[in-house]
Amino acid sequence: MRKIVALAAAVASLPSYATAQNLTTPNVTTGFYGEVGVGLSIIDDAKTDPFSLDVGVGILAGTMDTKYPSPTGTFGGEVGFATSRWRFGVSWDWMEANIDKAAFSGTISGAPINITFADTYLDSVGIETNSAFMIAEGNIYYKFSRPGSAVEPYIGIGAGAAFIQNASTELAVSASAGARFAITRRAYVGARYRFTYISGPESDDGIIKYENVLIHSLSVQLGMYFGS
Repeated sequence: MRKIVALAAAVASLPSYATAQNLTTPNVTTGFYGEVGVGLSIIDDAKTDPFSLDVGVGILAGTMDTKYPSPTGTFGGEVGFATSRWRFGVSWDWMEANIDKAAFSGTISGAPINITFADTYLDSVGIETNSAFMIAEGNIYYKFSRPGSAVEPYIGIGAGAAFIQNASTELAVSASAGARFAITRRAYVGARYRFTYISGPESDDGIIKYENVLIHSLSVQLGMYFGS
């Protein structure tokens, strides 16, 4: 009988013991952190400024509306430092940005033409379609949760540079919203939406000048805090 009473008392004390443990060993959400992430990105169609190009059978003059395969895979990472309410990080994100096709509107040797060119034709006349974005930014985030909480929603803004394969390096700015979820005292998983604006790049040969590029990204992260 005494053993049964003792066991019942021990079982009854487990919730309060777990609560005490949570209070004395909260999740680490401050200090240095690092994370890696994977996801999908949608690159909005990007128009070009007017241009002219000798394509062998005449002069092609007009504008193009370039189209990218959607969605495209993306991966990246971030390192930084977190306080109880703010995080400051340096991130990088990489994604392919190969032009799939382009709707051309203009003239060829003065004759009006509206046609969609495949990437193979664009390559054949010297318009580079193979590209990729590597975006490096400094970011500031505001956290809505209390220190030590298992869930950490946040919003953030960032600014930096987009290094573009076969095109110029341009200004990049972004806005983010997401959340982190504790899986151990220090480790977490996260989910994030990020909108990125890239100032209109120019092809390396100087022939094509694109309008601003807009990217929508959804990704998941795995990371760890290194605070005390």
